Amino acid sequence: RSELVAEFVCRLVNRMTELGASRCVPRLREQDQGMPAYRMIDDFSPGYMERGMHLFPKQGDRDPWRNTQNYILDRELIRNAPIDDDVLDFSDGPVASERAAPAEVTRTAA
Repeated sequence: RSELVAEFVCRLVNRMTELGASRCVPRLREQDQGMPAYRMIDDFSPGYMERGMHLFPKQGDRDPWRNTQNYILDRELIRNAPIDDDVLDFSDGPVASERAAPAEVTRTAA
């Protein structure tokens, strides 16, 4: 699977370079709002996983928000999915913490 992830990351970075974007953030589309959230990993119930599952990200009930845990399906999705899919939000500029006023980010000693 690592080669698939590397392939996708290369496609993503190339698209960001084309757009002059320094950041890419996935955003829920309007049709995805209110989508049910499911556990990221199913059918794997060791105690250490069960205790930490609330810390894992969630998955949705439709692409691209599903974690299929199926190599063949993942391969097709990752290799053939368009980068510009109206889920990835490409932008340039400072992140939120950099836009905050200095007083909001810095504490002074009393």
